[in-house]
Amino acid sequence: MRTVQDRERTRRPTGTTLKRLTQIVGVLLCGLLLTGCLTLTLNHPRRTADGTLVVFLHEDGGYCPVSWDGVLHLVRDGERVPIPAASHAGLSAVLDLSPDEGEALYITQPSTTRSTTLYRVALHPQAVPQAVLETTDLISRAFWVDENSILLLRLDDEDLGTLEMLDLVTGRLEPLAGNLLSFAWLPAERTCVLLEADLVGSILRGSVVRWDPATGFRETLASFVLHESTPYSFLSEPDFMWDVSPDGLWVALCLYDANLLDPVVCEKTPSLYLIDVAQESASRIAVDAFMPSFSPDGTSLVYLAVPWDAWDERSVAMWRDLRSAETIPVPGSEGAEFVFWLSPTTLGLTFEDGRYLLIEIDPATRMFQILLD
Repeated sequence: MRTVQDRERTRRPTGTTLKRLTQIVGVLLCGLLLTGCLTLTLNHPRRTADGTLVVFLHEDGGYCPVSWDGVLHLVRDGERVPIPAASHAGLSAVLDLSPDEGEALYITQPSTTRSTTLYRVALHPQAVPQAVLETTDLISRAFWVDENSILLLRLDDEDLGTLEMLDLVTGRLEPLAGNLLSFAWLPAERTCVLLEADLVGSILRGSVVRWDPATGFRETLASFVLHESTPYSFLSEPDFMWDVSPDGLWVALCLYDANLLDPVVCEKTPSLYLIDVAQESASRIAVDAFMPSFSPDGTSLVYLAVPWDAWDERSVAMWRDLRSAETIPVPGSEGAEFVFWLSPTTLGLTFEDGRYLLIEIDPATRMFQILLD
């Protein structure tokens, strides 16, 4: 795989929705920076096998992709059941569900101090959250490995991220890897995909690495040269910039850079690259694109993009079949600001005006049906 040059970006995306997204993120990050916080974790709902959504909502039951002063809710068949004890001031987000789906793992970041608290809570209305880690550093991602262990990415105010294993029985933290922009945990494979950054001479290099914590085996999947401002995007907006398919066969990566295949091309808007791990290849599949997300079954990818012929420069959600490479826009998604999966065939989308959509996809027929508007 070729090394690529990450060109210096001189301005943010030009599309109307991308501008609006930048404004939203900018305002939020300004607030976080005032309290020493540097990362923004989105309030994506987590779905259990029985269809229950676990998500932070406002007291009136309203949803926002960035949850301030929210209450954890269980949502099923239109009924919103709060867990009143899981109510916190500041930023809150569910990060993962336990292997048996009986508990949720979530973080809170107060609006007045630089700190993060990691909680576990049982999924019933009378449950009382248990703080499993309190730190003055930031936690941008955390995954349940087994009933007694959690992998998390800790960020301090000077260095890149450190991957650590938290023992829930003893409370002990074990450092595993450093110099990270982000990471993903693949439960089925019991391996990690690391997004690393390191200096090679005077060059800042980024690498996508598959790593087995049990054996220490490492395999570099892709390498690229980073401009010094690019790591900040991954650290401050991790959910906007990359994703890994559940089977580890695909990696989607957004960079403000030249093309992975043609370093002569220079873009001032984010390009989306799709890395095929099995074929050891990469392709640029979109310009003006962000927020890639693989379906839970690993067969498709959704992302937001501004079509080249969009007269109003609004972003739309694009759905890509990973088996055929067919890519089509999701109907009704014009102007969407956030997109996420609720099941292998159900998408959630939110809009600037507060609207949200649930859309069912039939991969066989390429038909879309709006479930909730």
